Amino acid sequence: MARISQHPPTKPLIGACRPISVEGSVVTLGFPEDQAFLRDVAERRRPILEEGIGAFLGRPVTVRCIATNLDLVPAPQPDGEAGFVLAEARKIFADDLVDVGEVS
Repeated sequence: MARISQHPPTKPLIGACRPISVEGSVVTLGFPEDQAFLRDVAERRRPILEEGIGAFLGRPVTVRCIATNLDLVPAPQPDGEAGFVLAEARKIFADDLVDVGEVS
């Protein structure tokens, strides 16, 4: 996200989408159904997305953009140390957790 967010016109796109799958060299990004225009904009900016995601993954990728109901798509699960940190934070702040919108 940090690398792609350096390109100002692409920053809102990467913040609005959710990774759906990685199958071989194809990365599927889901955009909210009620904001399907974002998917269209992402298609036009696909080379920037492919370059940024490919650099992160360490290999060339093709990005596929879809409009989907993001509420039905499970959020990616943290692994390793990130999972441990998240579990500990939930123990400490359990009743104080709030949903925070995007910070700009």
